[in-house]
Amino acid sequence: MGGDPRRITNCPCNGLDLDDVCHAWIEQNRTIARKLGLLLGPGEDPCTEPVLLRAAYGPGWYRLDADGGAVWAGSMPWL
Repeated sequence: MGGDPRRITNCPCNGLDLDDVCHAWIEQNRTIARKLGLLLGPGEDPCTEPVLLRAAYGPGWYRLDADGGAVWAGSMPWL
């Protein structure tokens, strides 16, 4: 709907592949989703903010990169 002029908007690091249930959870739990890196606020750079993932190498904090990959950023926190 009009789009966003920032270059980062269409960068692979700015998106997560979610099913409908996970997407709905994030939308309904925005405060927690922000703490988990699943939802970013204005001005936050998705290529530098870590996100909590259940990735192939195990759950933990990852930074998403511009090539669509993920780089380990730390172990899973106790919430």
